[in-house]
Amino acid sequence: MINQKKTCDRSLTSSNSGFTLIEQLIIVSIIGVLSAIAIPSWLGFIYRHRLASSTGQLQWALKMAQSNAKREKTAWQVSINETPKNILFVLHPASIPPVELPAGSWRTLEPGIMIDDKQPNPKGKLETSLRKINPTTNKVSESGTMYRALFNYKGCPVYSPNDECTQTSLLALGRIGLYHPDLGTTKRCVIISTVLGVTRIGKENTKPNDDRYCY
Repeated sequence: MINQKKTCDRSLTSSNSGFTLIEQLIIVSIIGVLSAIAIPSWLGFIYRHRLASSTGQLQWALKMAQSNAKREKTAWQVSINETPKNILFVLHPASIPPVELPAGSWRTLEPGIMIDDKQPNPKGKLETSLRKINPTTNKVSESGTMYRALFNYKGCPVYSPNDECTQTSLLALGRIGLYHPDLGTTKRCVIISTVLGVTRIGKENTKPNDDRYCY
């Protein structure tokens, strides 16, 4: 005689033993689809955050250098150096060349961020127009490897450390463009926009303004 209780127990055990192979494949497929949708969106969010954070850091650096120059009555600058791994920047008196600064004084921007100075825009202009310097002499040089934003003892952006505010020219103004290679046309820039040293953050636009698209 068949033991109905044992048969029922086996049926319950069998029905609760786990997912079938087909069910597992369906679950894996669903997870794969959701991951394919979510991961790019999440990475895009992270990259945009890093870009915004980096432009914010550089604008802060410019404002602090200007403030230090006014307070100490001497020229200060922000030196910016792009290495194969990341972008470094430092605030320091203009009397000290960048190469003489201790390694620990340099700050690092967010990973993956690059300076937008490789390809001219459709108007034939580079979105980065800060002056390049020789890090050993701290003088403007076309073959320089670092960018500089310089403020005189009154906080005006200037071309040379001893220049007065009345000597400020367009060469003393400028901008530095930043981008992440995985964000397409999403770009940001930090701009020294007036002869008094006012700075602002711009973003990439579809139409140019004075031959620049980041403003």
